[in-house]
This record gives sequence, structure tokens and C-alpha cells, in this order.
Amino acid sequence: MNNVFVFFVEPASYTIDLINNVHVPRKIGYAFIQSSSYYKEQKSDSDSLGKMSFLQRINFIVNVFKKKSLIIVNGYNNYVFIFIWMLNLFSKKKKFIGIESDTQLKSDVPLLKSLIKTLFLKTIFKSKYVIGLAGGTKTHFDLFLRYGMKRGNIFLLPMVVNNSFYYRKKKYMINKKFSFLIVSRLIKTKNIEPIIKFFDNHFEKKDALLKIVGDGPLFKRFLEKYQKENIIFYGKLYRDNLIKEYHNSNVFLMPSYKESWGLVINEAMCSGLPVISRKEVGANYDLITNNENGFIANSNEDFFNKMVVLYKNHEMCETMSKKSIDIMKSTWNYNLYADCLDKIYLFSKDK
Repeated sequence: MNNVFVFFVEPASYTIDLINNVHVPRKIGYAFIQSSSYYKEQKSDSDSLGKMSFLQRINFIVNVFKKKSLIIVNGYNNYVFIFIWMLNLFSKKKKFIGIESDTQLKSDVPLLKSLIKTLFLKTIFKSKYVIGLAGGTKTHFDLFLRYGMKRGNIFLLPMVVNNSFYYRKKKYMINKKFSFLIVSRLIKTKNIEPIIKFFDNHFEKKDALLKIVGDGPLFKRFLEKYQKENIIFYGKLYRDNLIKEYHNSNVFLMPSYKESWGLVINEAMCSGLPVISRKEVGANYDLITNNENGFIANSNEDFFNKMVVLYKNHEMCETMSKKSIDIMKSTWNYNLYADCLDKIYLFSKDK
């Protein structure tokens, strides 16, 4: 696949893992649009447009365009994609451009923004040389379809993590203090404070813990406001320390009402955790089946009720734990990603 090149947005740890396990073995070229990532305090030694001058960036992108037959870009609203699309528009020798996207189709977009987005995407998606690479099989596919891309040009390219890092070596067991875990950036749309308040009111005198991993603008306020023995704020945790908390927990909570995908659900399921997730979360359709490996909650009240259900039903938790691991081992993993990538490459090659 040395005729394929991928522009990733940033060198997040899960992206580095993906590259090492899928792209490098297939000799797929790649570069980062940004030189560092919020999700891990690291920089990449690989090609990064963020380290280049304006002219160097232009030259780099043009050279990739000349040499490669399939160019994949993370997202459609960055200058790299727009520039490559324009190069293709005026080039006699057309290239296939893949848009890798975890964006869901949404109906609650303001009118003006919706009109601009519709015009922009319909213009881009009508090209037979533009391929939609959807992170999930439902709402992510629907986005490409809604804005005019032909079904035959849309492929699954799943949102994945390195599952092997998170698999348990020891059997899932209910802790003496039943542990709910949240791993999230602490911002308003993650909807964490209602969970804290409910837990504080309902579980105050019960053998239960609420563990919150992550930081953000609300971290300091939460830390000062909720000084409780059974509510623990860890701040940012990485790899081994994060995995330890997954393995020392009983249920994973994803209360966000604005979430394109949510890779922490992948991590939690690999760790054998039942998941309670709000209906707005992008990973739900592909990863969570109600009453089998978790619950999809329609509202905060529904979310709270499901927390109580799992707290009271340890046998259900154990069954859901096994199901979560089964899904990640058998289906949603690097093998699926690689298979999908092979299909995309064959499509571009055959055309």
C-alpha cells in the first residue's frame, strides 16, 4: 500500500498505536497536521505540518498529491483536506481522497450554520473521487448519505484502540466498594456534574465509589465543591495508571450529551466493564446492546436508574463484563480496521 498516504490530525497515543499496528506493516505513509496532542503530553518525530513553514507545508502536500493514488485525511474541515480537494479539482490525473470522520449526523444545527454546511458538504461529496470513511456504521454513515455522497463511496473505517493493552489478566470481580468510573475531559457537555450530584445523594451511605479520571476547566471547581470520601478525582492518568483504574472498577459511565464517538468506551469494554451511556454518544450503535453489555440511557433520570440497577445486580454486571470483552475480541479491533482499509484500497485501485 505504498500508494496510500494518511494525514492524521494529531499524534494522540491511540493514533500512534494504530499507525504502528496497521499502517507501518502495510507501508502506508503518514504525517500529522499538528505537532502535539492534548490527549497525551508528547510530540511526534514523524512528519508534522505544524513544524513547517507555510511554503514547506504547501510543498509537502503537493508532493504527496503527485506521488500517491489514495490520500486519506482525518476530517473535512481542515486546510489539508480543502487544499487536496482543490488540487484534485483542477488536476487531469485524479486521485481518490478519503475523508476519515467520526462526526455524526445531527438535526439540531442552527439554520445559518446548517445552510453553510449543506452547501459545503454537498459540493465536496458529489465528487466520485471523494470517499467517505465512517467511524461507525449508523449515524456516521448517515452524515455522508445526508449530504449527497453515493452509498458505494462510503466505507466503514472503525474507531479503534489497541485492545490488547486493556484486556484483563484477572477475572472481573465486584469490589467491596462498588466502583463507578468516568474517564473524561471535565467540561460542561460531558454532563458529569448531574452524575456527581446523584451519586452524592443516592450512594452516600452505600458501599460505593465514584472515580473520575481527567481534567479540564471544571476540575478545580469540582475538587473544591465535592470533597467526599467516596468521590475521587484523579486528574489525568495515562496508560498503566489508567488501565489500573479500569481494572479496579465495576461499571463505566459515559453521560456526555455531545460525543462524536468516545474511545474510552472501547477501552472500558476491553477492560470488561459494563457501560452506561447517554443516547447521544456515537459509539453506542456499534458497541453497546441494551441489557447485554450495558445500557443506553435516554435521559439523565434514565441514566441514574441504570446506575442503581447495576449496583443492585452483581450477576448482571458479570454477564455484561464477559459480553463486552467478547465484542472487542471478536469484532471491533485492529483486524476489522485493517480489513476495512484493504477494501478501501481495492476500491480505489479498481476504479
